[in-house]
Amino acid sequence: MAQPDHPEDTQAALVPVPSRPNFLLLEAVALTKVLLNSATTPSHDLDSADREASSPLTSPIPATAELEDPDELFRAFVYKLAHVCDNIKGDHGMTITSFTILRSERPETRDTIAHYWFASNRRTRPQLDETRAYVVALLRKVQLVKGTVNAYRSNILRDIIHFNQDRLTWYLGELKRCIEQCHNQENNLFESESNLVRLGLGRIRESIEFPKYSIVSEDNNSGFVYGYERLMRRLTQLENSKAGQLIAQHVRGLPQLDRPSDKCWHDFQHAMSRILAYPKSLQCILKARDMWPALFANFQVFYVDSSRPLVGKTWREKSLTAAGIVGRMTRRQSDIVRNREYVEQLQLFDLDRRIEEEFTKSGFRPIVHSEVLLLNFLEFTGEGISADRFFEGGRARMYIGTSKPLCRLCKYYFEEHSSSVGHRPTHNNLYMSWRLPDVLKSQGQPPKDAREKMLERMLKRVRADGLKLIKDKIPASVKQNDSNTFSANFSLRDDFSTLAGDDIDDIISMLGGATLQDDASGDDGDNYHYTSTESGLGGYNFGERKAVSQGANPSSLLPRSFVLSQSSLTSGN
Repeated sequence: MAQPDHPEDTQAALVPVPSRPNFLLLEAVALTKVLLNSATTPSHDLDSADREASSPLTSPIPATAELEDPDELFRAFVYKLAHVCDNIKGDHGMTITSFTILRSERPETRDTIAHYWFASNRRTRPQLDETRAYVVALLRKVQLVKGTVNAYRSNILRDIIHFNQDRLTWYLGELKRCIEQCHNQENNLFESESNLVRLGLGRIRESIEFPKYSIVSEDNNSGFVYGYERLMRRLTQLENSKAGQLIAQHVRGLPQLDRPSDKCWHDFQHAMSRILAYPKSLQCILKARDMWPALFANFQVFYVDSSRPLVGKTWREKSLTAAGIVGRMTRRQSDIVRNREYVEQLQLFDLDRRIEEEFTKSGFRPIVHSEVLLLNFLEFTGEGISADRFFEGGRARMYIGTSKPLCRLCKYYFEEHSSSVGHRPTHNNLYMSWRLPDVLKSQGQPPKDAREKMLERMLKRVRADGLKLIKDKIPASVKQNDSNTFSANFSLRDDFSTLAGDDIDDIISMLGGATLQDDASGDDGDNYHYTSTESGLGGYNFGERKAVSQGANPSSLLPRSFVLSQSSLTSGN
């Protein structure tokens, strides 16, 4: 896979992340992740003590049709714009994208031109340029549409389908597989209503077998695009029908997904919801246009470059053991002895081998996640993080919307950052391929100090998670008086009952039982190596600025040595 582009001299301008603290963080993540995926159920509710603080800027958002509150609509618009840009399924979350909307930094256009900034996990410069062009065209088309628009019969939807063909092709295959597996189960499951369900699935099967799917072209007039548009209409009809309600009710009542006969219905419901997320995202974008015409009349689109994965090896294999890791989690000797006794009891889950695997997977290449890239960009450019810098100049618009819910480490980063920038709720998965943003030598000592403090705070929280899990998985008969070690009540999952439908769909695909499972579409390339000769500046490039359009230039307020690679386009001026 192509790597994000960076000038050759980028590495010389970086202050490397201290390797030992980084390793301590990642080894704690590895231990916690392995414990989460062990076959035991926690002895008590892990949700009880770590529920995300209620905040208007992090709370779940209702469905589009129910979005009447302007603040909720704005946040939904931002992350749904990111959603229609996340076009590759899997590949370690390469195209996971985040957006934020700022005011122009030129006084004369401060209240007349909106600045859209986005970042992606691992897009190359050409891929970022392609995404920027797609976003510009999308926003322009939305602005030009007059009157009420049927999102399901729209050239705009066709553009979205075309850009997301890779991901939608995968969902199409899932839908076809599930219908075949669920076939002939209707009589046993739905009894007198079985004909309704059979007819509903039959209409979807007809749409999937639409012959024009095989005709693919480079524009949005391909048979694939028109076939998918038709499929989306059929799925919407099914979702709103009695048959769709019966299927949804059946899936909600499934106690577990061990049997293939149960899993196929769950997977069908999930694939359907993922496909219908695209027209629903467009509906939200159109609703935002009616609320804020200025967002679509005059705008510019910029991006922050993706970080380079860190590579190299800075650990000793013999230190990658559960006993070694817990021995570094605390300084008190009595706690070290007790914790090592506990993990020895848990070795029936093969902890040491699985921890080592987390560090040696081929995809283990830590990157800066897209939402962290944007937050870091905001902190060290222009006016820094202030409400006045965001669209409309208010705290309610201090928001970074991401195509996926936040992972646990990104959640910790935002919480410890204390910037008050809002974000989506978290799905709480832990990923090894995660790192802090880079720091420039030209920025001086304060950013280096801030990064080290952030690393310390995050290390403390992840270690607390690991110790809490160890305690929960140890039988009561083995435990001794451990009030000193586990005095704080730590938890590993948020209260998922507070998440909105869109977030629940993401969570359903990632969680199983009482454990957190890896998301095949997420960013878990799962590996960490920190002596980086290939490492580039996380989100930033040095060298000549390349403006591709006229209009305001946000980098005019950057330090001379802190120049972002950017693309912009002004619409309406």
